[in-house]
Amino acid sequence: MTVHLRNSKKTEEDKQHWAFQIAKQLRERGALTKECFRLQSSISPSGVIHIGNFRDTIIAWAVRRALALKKIEAEFILNFDDADGVKSKIIPEEEQKKPLSEALVNYQKISKKFSQLYLKELMELGIIPDRILYQAEAYFNSNRYTSLMNYALSRNKKIVKILNGHRKKKLSRDWNSLIIFCESCKKQIEEFYMTTQLSFPRKKHISYHCHHCGKNFTGTVHEISYKKMAWRIDWPMRCHYEKIDYEPCGIDHYVQGSTITTSEEILKKIFHSSMPLINPYEIVRLKNSNYKLSSSKGDSFNLSIYHNLYPREVILWFFLSRELMSPIVVNPAEDFFRCYSEFNRFIRHCRDNPENSKLRQLAGIIDIDPEKYLANISVRKLCFVSQIFENDLSLILSHFKRQHLNVSEQVLLEELKIKLHRVTYWLDHFAPDKWRFTLTAPKNILTKHREAAKTIINWLQNPGTKLTIKDYQEYYEMLLNKPYGPRLRSILTYWNREKLLKHCSQIIANSEI
Repeated sequence: MTVHLRNSKKTEEDKQHWAFQIAKQLRERGALTKECFRLQSSISPSGVIHIGNFRDTIIAWAVRRALALKKIEAEFILNFDDADGVKSKIIPEEEQKKPLSEALVNYQKISKKFSQLYLKELMELGIIPDRILYQAEAYFNSNRYTSLMNYALSRNKKIVKILNGHRKKKLSRDWNSLIIFCESCKKQIEEFYMTTQLSFPRKKHISYHCHHCGKNFTGTVHEISYKKMAWRIDWPMRCHYEKIDYEPCGIDHYVQGSTITTSEEILKKIFHSSMPLINPYEIVRLKNSNYKLSSSKGDSFNLSIYHNLYPREVILWFFLSRELMSPIVVNPAEDFFRCYSEFNRFIRHCRDNPENSKLRQLAGIIDIDPEKYLANISVRKLCFVSQIFENDLSLILSHFKRQHLNVSEQVLLEELKIKLHRVTYWLDHFAPDKWRFTLTAPKNILTKHREAAKTIINWLQNPGTKLTIKDYQEYYEMLLNKPYGPRLRSILTYWNREKLLKHCSQIIANSEI
């Protein structure tokens, strides 16, 4: 009986999209006390913010959407960890050891450049954070966290004990959780001295000598502008201050002894607060790569590239239809057609199974009505037709109008505008060679190519003549300079007749030189 109930519960959960499952867990945790749930995604703008980072953002946003669809107040916070020290390989040596917010590349502050680009990309997908937090502004330009920092520093020995409980190489008793950057050159201070005022209110005093620029400083923690807490203390402290209820995290942060483990203890024993609900997710990686995407290593497959391949609804569906613990492997060269066809299958399943709550919930998060969504033009066919008609929109539209007589020209035109640009981008940047073709003479024109050209000219100039082809390869070589290509009959039917005649005539003329 117990097993039956457990299986029944699992089946019920499986009928819900994971964003709605998480929303339910949040409601159960804060049913009586929470008026508004706070969901956070944290991103480090150390380089181009790539689609691996996007998985973190879209998970938090999807839970926000699930709560909104249940008429529950929630706030989606996008947090940029730009107070962290520079570790990126793409940043010049002279900018190393500065906080990300101060590091310059080509006279631009990289954290602002990359975070603003990311916000623009999110906006194009309809993902708009309710609140944006820049940690550099919170730490360096205000005293938002200073009181909590002083509180944590006064309990430094207790923090060291918690951290050492999960470390093989133990921290020394005088290890300090405070990170300081020079007030002058902004580079990290490796060695500083901290003393505690004996009289009340027992302020922490800092003194240091900067080995980079020579500046000497003495003052209280409150008087230091460029300061932050070490990551293991920083994250739980900020979660406590911002009252975060939910944050997704990569699976690498979820192992025993990781940030999640120590943060739970620090929140409970230092800040007397509870841990946010955390969901691990698997990494996003490119095909033929075994490591996760990394901005600091220079990986730059970002949302703009992805948006040039797929429209908004396909991108959102692609990320949200995967279970959180399913790794995402991005392979634009081979998966371009498959991604579109699977999305169209999802639309059909939504129409055919209106009682399926999981499909209905996913469509609701994406904000798409399957009954009204139209997909008349095959991307695979458009890939062929666009090259045949050399991206001439009017010719391509006329071609598809003949195939879709019951669809208005305006509807087809709108769909073409969305898909033609993306097909062209894929052909220019990712398509395997077998999908690209143009009229090209072979480098060495042989007798068989000349005979194939004569056969084509005779067929074009004498309508009704039967076209008999024994060796397709020689025709492909003569027309495309490849041993293969799209259906030969389609090439000869749809390609501009004058251009085919001119190409074949040149083959014959050049072979006789």
